[in-house]
Amino acid sequence: MAAKSFSCDGQAIRRLPACLFLGLLALCAFTPAFYAQRVGAAIQGTVRDSTGAIIPGATITVISTETNLRRTATSNEAGLFSVPDLPPGKYRVQVSVPGFQTRVVENIDLVVGEEFVLNAALQVGALTEQVTVASEAPLVDTSTSQVSGLVAERQVKTCRSTAAASII
Repeated sequence: MAAKSFSCDGQAIRRLPACLFLGLLALCAFTPAFYAQRVGAAIQGTVRDSTGAIIPGATITVISTETNLRRTATSNEAGLFSVPDLPPGKYRVQVSVPGFQTRVVENIDLVVGEEFVLNAALQVGALTEQVTVASEAPLVDTSTSQVSGLVAERQVKTCRSTAAASII
């Protein structure tokens, strides 16, 4: 069997960088479409003390009350934290740092695409003290203009019957 050889002319080699550039440009053009398909939620916020001073290095533990999924984050030097890519469901969040009371927020119900903002104010206290918040009033999310939520089957059926009635 004869060996086959591959040869390139100079034009093919000169076109290679242009083709690579166009391929990279096409990939960048479709990247925002990947972000639009988010199926998870996020919890983000700021950790401060009772005087309003930021608290870096606080440990934020997010626990799913339905599946026992645990995710942990640490507040940065600006007191900010973020826990992304959480499956929709009910969560419990613990914010703790040595020398402060642990703050626990229960019954956080996340839906697809939601970015829940939790700004925790910790009180000075012993390590064994804990403050539990059973539920908080829902806040307006000013960080995004997205609207998300769950639609029940009954609501969809009602919309269909109303739309059909208006057509007739």
